Amino acid sequence: MRMTKSKTVSAVGGPLVVALPSKGRLQEPALAFLKDCGLRVSAASTRDYRASIAGLKDVQVLYLSASEIPEHIIRGDVHLGLTGEDVLAEALGALNEDQPARRPITAFRLAFGGARLVVAVPAAWLDVATMTDLGEVARGFYRAHGRRLRVATKYERLTRAFFARAGLSDYLIVPSAGATEAAPAAGLADLIVDITTTGATLASNHLKVIGDGQILASQAGLFVSRAPCVPWSATAIAGLREILDRVDARLAAAGLSIIEAAIPSATGREPSKAVLAALNTRLVSLGCTGIEAFPRAVAMASGDALTMMKLRAECPDAAIYAVARALSEVGAREVRVQNLDYVFRPDDTTFARIAETLTLKA
Repeated sequence: MRMTKSKTVSAVGGPLVVALPSKGRLQEPALAFLKDCGLRVSAASTRDYRASIAGLKDVQVLYLSASEIPEHIIRGDVHLGLTGEDVLAEALGALNEDQPARRPITAFRLAFGGARLVVAVPAAWLDVATMTDLGEVARGFYRAHGRRLRVATKYERLTRAFFARAGLSDYLIVPSAGATEAAPAAGLADLIVDITTTGATLASNHLKVIGDGQILASQAGLFVSRAPCVPWSATAIAGLREILDRVDARLAAAGLSIIEAAIPSATGREPSKAVLAALNTRLVSLGCTGIEAFPRAVAMASGDALTMMKLRAECPDAAIYAVARALSEVGAREVRVQNLDYVFRPDDTTFARIAETLTLKA
């Protein structure tokens, strides 16, 4: 899909266009992540490559192949895309160094879709453990057989750049359209450059990763186009802001909980400043933030009032037990813990950073 090109920000106009993976290893975790951020994506039908996000009427979703998404972002066909850093790096290899204005902005590096792009050779090549070894084999192979080693890959640009840095030139790229790891066994290639997560698929195809053959470590990312032709309408900017703010808030809340406790005063009076200061210091040392402590009178059955200290703090999940123990040691009879879903912080947002880079006005 090609969007109408415009170099100005219109007051009204088209929706924000977001590209998501239509299949593959990133699709399910991408949709699950967005849903976790309160951004539920729903397609009109299983055959429809267009979708919407519940509650965001000015956002249009396009399902595309993860490997195609970078090209659409770079060209400015879409405003925002979720894909792997590996395929984006491969696509960026087509850009000249004097074209930085077309390189997408990384809004978020996401904690899923982790993988490595590696050089893998047959496990039977016992003498090949490094790229230097591979270079020697390639030169010897050419002298002995009169042809270059064949390298099957979907990452031609990254492979050429990596091999050039390693000083390896006696090879021939074999473009891979299917299961790259099967190419050597099928006689279509001698070695491969491919993405791997656990290495199990490579091992099952009797391949091994060269010790210094990692080209890059990749994960999923959310990328914003900065192609000069992108039509940033007022509605598109508003959609971008809501999506980025929601992701910011979800990531800020990850691993945090709210912890609350009521601590009775042994004397019936308000706890001293020294007690509060000591407790605050202890909680801060355990990683708590946003600590609030204030006196609260609780009516008793006898008609008397018991002075309590009400405490509330944001607590890292890993420290919950230690914080609960610290509170019980100062008399808390009950400690309550609630999960945090979102933490919206208006200062220093991802949207503000990107809007400044793109000179957008919300």
